[in-house]
Amino acid sequence: MIVYMTLDHVAYIKHVDNMCWSFKQLRRRKKELPKCKGKFLMDSAGFTELSDNGKYSFDIDEYLTCVRRFQPDYFVNMDWMCEPAILCKTGNSIRYHIINTVENYHRMILKMSEDEIKKCIPVIQGWGILDYFYCIEQYENNGLLAPYMGIGSVCRRGSASEIAKIISMINGELPNIKLHGFGIKKSIIDLLPNNILYSIDSAAYMFLKKHNGRWVTSANGIDIALHEMQDDLALRQKEKDLQREIDSPIDYRWQNLCEGVDGI
Repeated sequence: MIVYMTLDHVAYIKHVDNMCWSFKQLRRRKKELPKCKGKFLMDSAGFTELSDNGKYSFDIDEYLTCVRRFQPDYFVNMDWMCEPAILCKTGNSIRYHIINTVENYHRMILKMSEDEIKKCIPVIQGWGILDYFYCIEQYENNGLLAPYMGIGSVCRRGSASEIAKIISMINGELPNIKLHGFGIKKSIIDLLPNNILYSIDSAAYMFLKKHNGRWVTSANGIDIALHEMQDDLALRQKEKDLQREIDSPIDYRWQNLCEGVDGI
C-alpha cells in the first residue's frame, strides 16, 4: 500500500517517501516544490473550499494550471463531498454533489492531455452505500470509470467499521480498479482485507511524527507510531481522571468511607 503523507511545509519533504499537497498550499506558492523520494499526490482542497465557501472559489482552468506547474504524479478531481456538514453549507442534496463530482471530472477530461487524464483520480462520492453505487453508475454510464479512483466522504465518520464496510462493498463493485482512501487511519486498515486499498493519504501521520519529534516513512513505522499515540492518549486520560479526583470536594471522595463511623 502506498501511503501519502499530507505535508504543509517543504522542510518535511526529505523525511518522507510519498507526499500529498493540497491545492490550497500550492495555489499561491511562488517557489518550485522540491521533489520527494517517491510519489507526489495533489489534492483539490475540496473539503476546505466547500466548508468555507459552499462552492469552489477557483475554476478548472486555474486548478489545471497549478497541476501543470507542479507536475504531481497524481492529482484528484474537483469533487463535492457528501458529509452532512458540507450539505448544510451548500444547501444541496447528495445526488447534486455526486452529479457535480462526475461532471467536474468530465469537464476536466475535456481540458486535459492523455497523460494528464491517466494521472487524474476521479472520486467516488456518497454517504450511504447506495449513494456510492449511484456515483459508480454515473461514472460507468458516461464511460468515465478510471483505473485509479478515490473513495470520498469517509474519513470524518465516527465508526471505523462503517468505513471499512463501505470500502469493502465499493471494492466488490470495482474489483479491478485501484482504490485510494482519503484520510484513512490504521484502525480502519486493520478491519480491511489485505490489498483492498492501493493507497491512502493522511495528515494524522504527519502530526504524530512532528509531535514525537521524529518522522516515520514505512508502514511498520506508522504502525509503531500509532500505537505510541494511543498509549499517549490513554496516559493523558489517566492524568485527567487523577486531576478530577484531586479537584473533587473531600466529602465526596471520603463519604463512603465515613458512613457508619461513630462521631462523623
